[in-house]
Amino acid sequence: MSSTLGDLIDSQFGTRFLIPWKWLTPNSRQTLEIVFQLTMDSEQDFSEGFALHHLYYVNLNDVKAIRYLDGHKINIALEEIKKIVSLGQYQELPTLDDREFKAEININTFEVYDDMIRKATNIEDLAEAILARLEAEFNISVRNREIICERVQWYNANPLTLEAIGKKYGITRERIRQITKNFESPKISISGKIKFIEDLEPLLPISTSLDDLGLLGAKSGLTSEEEMDLVQCNALIDAVSSQDFLDRYFDRIQELLDLTEETDEIVSAVSKFRRKMGFIDANYVASELSISEESAVEATRKKYPRSVISNSLILARTESHVSTFESAIGKQLLLIPELDANMLLDGAKRFGTMRNDPMTGEESDYINIIHSICGNPPNLDTFRQNQLYEVEFSESDKWLIRVFNSSPNGLMHRIELTRVSIESRINLGSITAYCGSNPLIRNHSSGIYSLVGNTPSKETVTTHAELALIQDRAFSFSIEYDGSNLLLIFSPNLNTYASGVIMPSREIKELVAGYTFTPTCKCGAIDTKQILRLTNEGFWLGYQSIFSHAFQDHEYGVNSEFRLFFNFDLKTATLQP
Repeated sequence: MSSTLGDLIDSQFGTRFLIPWKWLTPNSRQTLEIVFQLTMDSEQDFSEGFALHHLYYVNLNDVKAIRYLDGHKINIALEEIKKIVSLGQYQELPTLDDREFKAEININTFEVYDDMIRKATNIEDLAEAILARLEAEFNISVRNREIICERVQWYNANPLTLEAIGKKYGITRERIRQITKNFESPKISISGKIKFIEDLEPLLPISTSLDDLGLLGAKSGLTSEEEMDLVQCNALIDAVSSQDFLDRYFDRIQELLDLTEETDEIVSAVSKFRRKMGFIDANYVASELSISEESAVEATRKKYPRSVISNSLILARTESHVSTFESAIGKQLLLIPELDANMLLDGAKRFGTMRNDPMTGEESDYINIIHSICGNPPNLDTFRQNQLYEVEFSESDKWLIRVFNSSPNGLMHRIELTRVSIESRINLGSITAYCGSNPLIRNHSSGIYSLVGNTPSKETVTTHAELALIQDRAFSFSIEYDGSNLLLIFSPNLNTYASGVIMPSREIKELVAGYTFTPTCKCGAIDTKQILRLTNEGFWLGYQSIFSHAFQDHEYGVNSEFRLFFNFDLKTATLQP
């Protein structure tokens, strides 16, 4: 186990190069200055910077004793130093033996984060890249990060109101404004070309309206949604583009806005009522716009000429894309060319849960729409006749089909899916999403799943579940103490992998009660928002990110032993591969 900060950093170029403070972000510089002030001899001169050499004299136990220093900040500082020592400019620095700078050497402290912005290809990735860049510059707590993400327009296409956030987090509107002040309209200067802007620029002159630009953006892959949200896009462009493009972009947006305003205002307003699965409730539109339901239906038809209607429920189909609802229906018919409408609707509703669309309309209206586009009884041939292009299985769909077809009775228990996913190097979080929302899968009782169309008896389901659980091994663990810290050595079973939850012993519960731990690894930080925490009911949550990291990055297998070191001062849980 490493005993100094220097042991945590590997440099093939030596340890005596003097790293100037300006090469670190302000937060990391402040963290290291505190560490040096409290752990090093006062005669040491850190006015110009520091060297890796100094870190070998900073004992980890001394760092742990700085109780008011967040361990997460120390990890961030170490990650920045690791990046610095890998740069070519690092070898050009003076050494401790020759502290005079012969030339000014500069690097972009935020280059790693700026490069993420340059490489982002769609709205969602660009928003995440900007957030990462701001996190590197500002000290943002986990709670404040959530508030920022739910409030700012450049990150969230549908931001929450001050009132909604206040109720959710129990804080005042003024406090929300204070938290989000520096993040509402960020300005980040990026050198070089930004991929998202390069792909967006050619769409501006060929767009005939704002709606058309949104559709073209989606067609060009600038968003993962069916339409590109222009309000969010505008905020992102304002944050990172050059002034030259910013002026040209907003000039064109104003031109398109003027054209849009010349069209029927009601028609223009209809699109904001379209749900993720592609439906519009004409009755709700009428209520919100203070018009008749007939006018709402007419406006929707004008906006979406390919609409399919049953009473007040409208499947608003665009001119260029197959709706999400149709995609969910089509995939099921690709698997079984003729299916009952109610069964197809079940699959579509499963997919709707993942898209945050509960599909609350009348079931009879959904059935009527399925019959309109798929025939009665619904079949693949009729469906294809009513589509713009062929619906296809994704690679994930194909993998799931192969897995279920490999089972003699077509059934798979949750833990069996977990075993196969680990062996196939499929992310455990993806399996959870598949089981809960993929339209091709059906959930039976006792944790048993099958493909659509498989209707096993209750006895078959129960028997399969019992056999699957018998084959799973028992969860085993042991603990070792390292001062006030804890090493947990455990061998998960498949149920533990599937849930990401551990049921700790009474001894461990008493030790970790009230603590939360950030998952990390000896190889570096684990990219996750999860934390390890003990619930009031005694469930220790948050392990799935650790499992996924071990499988993806360290070639762990189903039967591997995990060693997890809990540092109660730094509040970290570090995987020791």
